[in-house]
Amino acid sequence: MDDLIRKVYRHPSIHVSHDATITDVSGYVGNFVTKVISEGRTREILHAPPF
Repeated sequence: MDDLIRKVYRHPSIHVSHDATITDVSGYVGNFVTKVISEGRTREILHAPPF
């Protein structure tokens, strides 16, 4: 399990947030944005296919 956890944390396409709260989701299937508050910061995460 430790090896899997290391792989997740090192993967360039995976971002791990602790004590995070999703505050908003907008867009449509396949192309949307999630607003997350974590560690006192608000981040917008874009979920879209690479073009």
